[in-house]
Amino acid sequence: MRSHRAQALGLGRRALAGPLWASLLLLLASCTAAPPRHSGEVLGEDRDALLDEARRAAHGGDKPAARRRYEALLARDPRDDEARTGLARLDAWDGHHARAAAAYRDVLSRHPGDDDVRAGLFDVLTWQGLWDEAEAALDAAPRKDSPTLLACRARLEYARGDLTTAHALADRAYVASGGNTELRALARRLSTGYARVTTRVLVFPAPMPTLGQVEVEVSQAWRRLILGVETEHGGRPSTASGGWAYGATWGGRATWLFGHGFSLGGEAAFGAPAESVPTLRLRALGTAPIRPWLTAGLSYTYRRYTGGIATHGASPTLGLTIGDQLRLDATYWLTHVRVEDPRGASESRLVHAFSFSAGRTLLPWLALRAGYAHGAEAERFPAAFQILDLVTDAVYVGADLWPYDFLRVMPLYNLTFRGPPGAERAALHTFELGALVRW
Repeated sequence: MRSHRAQALGLGRRALAGPLWASLLLLLASCTAAPPRHSGEVLGEDRDALLDEARRAAHGGDKPAARRRYEALLARDPRDDEARTGLARLDAWDGHHARAAAAYRDVLSRHPGDDDVRAGLFDVLTWQGLWDEAEAALDAAPRKDSPTLLACRARLEYARGDLTTAHALADRAYVASGGNTELRALARRLSTGYARVTTRVLVFPAPMPTLGQVEVEVSQAWRRLILGVETEHGGRPSTASGGWAYGATWGGRATWLFGHGFSLGGEAAFGAPAESVPTLRLRALGTAPIRPWLTAGLSYTYRRYTGGIATHGASPTLGLTIGDQLRLDATYWLTHVRVEDPRGASESRLVHAFSFSAGRTLLPWLALRAGYAHGAEAERFPAAFQILDLVTDAVYVGADLWPYDFLRVMPLYNLTFRGPPGAERAALHTFELGALVRW
C-alpha cells in the first residue's frame, strides 16, 4: 500500500493532468478549426449599458454588433420599445423597409408622441416613394409643430417642389429647436436662391495664348418656379491655328418643378462677338424619376453661329444615387450640324459625344467629383470649327467644400486632349475656382 504522500502526489498529478490535457485539446482545436464568429462575445446584463453599446456600434458603422445587442435586449424583454426602435432603424438602413415600417408603427401605437420614432417612419416611407403615407404619418402626430416634425414637413414640401414653403418650415424648425446645428444646415440646404461666381484659366500649348474667363449666375425660386440669369465673359479660341477673340453671353432661364423629380424648363442666351460664341442659343429640358434612386433627363438645344452654321442637339441623361454619399451620371450628346456658304451650298453632319461623372460625399463639409468626356465639343459655347473638326477627350477632378452653411467653394482641374481625328492632339489645362452663396 502506498503512503499518504504517494497518494497525494498521484492525486496531484491526476488533478494537473485534466486541465493540461484539456488545454492541449483546445489548442489543437484552435489550430484545426476556427471558432464561429462572435462565439466568445459576452453581452452585459445592464440594460442601459447594452443600449449605449448598441447605439455606439450603430453610429460607428458596426451594424451586426448593434443588431446583436438590440436582439438580446428584446429576447430579455419583448416590450423594450427602445430596443425595438433601434432594430427598426438598422432594418431601414439595410433596406428592409417594410419590416422597419411595421416596427415603427408598432412602437407608435404605444407612444404616439415620440417624434423621433415618427420621423423614422417618415424616412422609411419616403425612401419607398410613399409620400402620401408619409404625410399621413405626420398628420397623425398629437403635436405637429415640434422641431423634428417641422423638419420632416419641410423635406416633404421640398420633394413636392414648393421650395419657398420648404425653406420657411426648415427655418421654423431651426428657431423652435433653439439653435440646433443640424436643422440650421437643413434650412441652408433647402435654400430658395443662390449667387455663383466662377473664374477659369485655360492654358493652351504654345504659341496659343493663355485665356481667362469669368461666369456669374444668380437664381431665385418662388414656390415651384425657379428663375435665373447668367453671363459669361472672356477669351475664346477662334481658329485652329491659335487665334482668339473676346466672347460674352447673356442668358436667362425658367424652370417649373412638378415635384418628386419631375421638372420642365427653358433657357435662352445671346452671344457677341459672333465669331467666338453662338449668336443665339435656345434650350428646352426636363427631368423625370424612373425609381427613387434613378432619374432621367432630356434636353434639346439649338445654336446659331455666324458663317451660316446652325446646330440642333438632343441630350439624354441618367442620374443614379447610391445611398446618401454617391451620385453617378451619364450623358449622351447627338448634334446635327448644318453649314451654309454664301453661294447657297450646304453640308450637314451628325457629331456625337458622351460623358460619365461621379460624385461622392466624404465628410459633411467635403465632396469629391470626377468625370470623363469624349467626342465633339458642343456644350460650352466653343468656336464653330471646334464642333466640326476637333475630337475631344477630357477628364476632370474637383471638390465641393462647405466652410460655412451658406458658402460653397468649388475648385476644379480639367485636362483636355483636342485635335482633328487621326492627328496629333494638343493638351489644354483648365483651372477653375467657383464660389456659391445661398440663401
